[in-house]
Amino acid sequence: MVHARTPHDGPYYLWGDFLGAKDFVVRLDPDGHGAWRFETTLPAGQVVRFQLYGGLPLGAGLLTGEAAPGGVSSATVGTGATVVERTVP
Repeated sequence: MVHARTPHDGPYYLWGDFLGAKDFVVRLDPDGHGAWRFETTLPAGQVVRFQLYGGLPLGAGLLTGEAAPGGVSSATVGTGATVVERTVP
């Protein structure tokens, strides 16, 4: 699950490459608790690459610096529930 806390209302757009060369963009709407969420099921060990955008067309990513080295954030799926949380500056 990707869980983002942001300073404004959105919507946001999540770009993801969760299956290697199978990239996609989905619209994220607020969950009512100050966060935007995307949930999916992936095999353990899968590397997830993603970036959050403030609108269409996709421009500069909102995740920067240490949260997104090289302009893309990433995480590896563990054996249990894996939660990836990022805060937008």
